[in-house]
Amino acid sequence: MTGVQRAAVGSIPLGVLFLQVLGLAVPQALPSSLLVSSVNSPLFTSTALAISVLAFRRGAVGQLLSIGAAIVIVLMTLLVATGTGLRDSWAFALLGFWFAALFVSGTRIAKADRPGGLREFDRVLVMFALPFAIPLTLAGLWITGHILQTTYDNYFYAFDGLLPVPVARGLARFCADHQWAWQACSIVYYDFLLVLCAFVVLRWRQDGEAAGQLLARWVFATLVGYALYYWLPGVGPDVAFYGGGSNLDSLPSPGQVELTLLSGFEGRPRNAMPSLHVTWALLIAFTSIELATLVRAFGALYALATVVATLGLREHYLIDLVVAVPFAVAVHASVSPIGQRADTRAKLVAVLGGAAMTGAWLLTIRYGTASLRGAPSIASLLVIATILASGWLLFRSEGRADLKVRSAARAVT
Repeated sequence: MTGVQRAAVGSIPLGVLFLQVLGLAVPQALPSSLLVSSVNSPLFTSTALAISVLAFRRGAVGQLLSIGAAIVIVLMTLLVATGTGLRDSWAFALLGFWFAALFVSGTRIAKADRPGGLREFDRVLVMFALPFAIPLTLAGLWITGHILQTTYDNYFYAFDGLLPVPVARGLARFCADHQWAWQACSIVYYDFLLVLCAFVVLRWRQDGEAAGQLLARWVFATLVGYALYYWLPGVGPDVAFYGGGSNLDSLPSPGQVELTLLSGFEGRPRNAMPSLHVTWALLIAFTSIELATLVRAFGALYALATVVATLGLREHYLIDLVVAVPFAVAVHASVSPIGQRADTRAKLVAVLGGAAMTGAWLLTIRYGTASLRGAPSIASLLVIATILASGWLLFRSEGRADLKVRSAARAVT
């Protein structure tokens, strides 16, 4: 990884350390128990185990598994001895394999030369950082729920009502009526980090710097997205309008909702505009453009599935997903390979264009929703224009670059 990528990935464990110190020093600012409980969660364990694959080498599988099994037995014994039941201890005990992967890679750093040691350090950094992204993101959302008192959910809901097809409401109803659809959407929505781990491992096998680019984009998108939540905070339709699923048949009319700020959602995370789940899925899809056909197909299908899951689970408004498209394009183009001077201008245009559309949407929702109620067709045109313009910017910055690479490869062969 490059120095910038290394700094981006390293900001995750540093951020967790800062929040832990903050929670211990000022409990009212952030409860330290929040971080501890997230580390003990099955999602933390599954993410740690998934990214531990980076430590596997030919001939070293037995070593990793034997050390990991020994650590698991020790952890399980200690947990049971302290009064923790087997049902409550297995998730943390399985982290023994993650500890083994970190230990084995650590010994490789000590034995390798400087370049080899630095490459192995990058592996350790990624293996350590990705699981700790869970407590970091949860803490960030907890802070938004306790700092921001009002939300713009009425504005988001009203804008969705300007569109001719109630896509969000239809998917919400379908998932509520079909348990299998709800379960499938939950898997897609909540297991994003496992998909990210798979793509990082896949890219690392081919090019460690490419994997670093993906992680840097993800970190950058998260940081900027969380900052934008303070400009247009929202708790999502499930909390603001659906009542956790109890109000499916008594939703207010979007055209009659007053464009006023809402309050009374104490402790609920503010995470509406843009949808970071869709942003993350789009970044994976954009990254897969230069990979094999099957990987590209999976990236596209996963992005589509995330869109369906996000709306079906009532986590976001449709407009949140629309704004995520230019936002993802801007983030993707902003963290680009160094040295592609021929594509610098196209990527700069994608960054500026995506950022401009994102900013324009934030201003439009906040200050222009009332005016658009008198001309709903303009709202639809703006949505279509945003999707088309974002696709053009992406093709211009990535599609042409890909064609140049293929032409160069043909010329060499």
